[in-house]
Amino acid sequence: MGIELVENKDTKEPATNARIGKIIGDCKTNGLIVGRNGDTVAGFNNVLTLCPPLSCTDEDFDFIVSVLKKVFKENE
Repeated sequence: MGIELVENKDTKEPATNARIGKIIGDCKTNGLIVGRNGDTVAGFNNVLTLCPPLSCTDEDFDFIVSVLKKVFKENE
């Protein structure tokens, strides 16, 4: 799964490397490991990648969503 991050919702300008790095770091600090895509057009590696296990429980899913919501809110 992936979540594309942009700086501006209207122009769809890709999120900066610094912003993506901060979000990934903040997720890790909160116990959630996420990555970013790397095999795209240069300057467009702005997609957070999520790879939950197939055995993901409702509690695991709730944890993933709650951490992402918290980190996104902190990085608005």
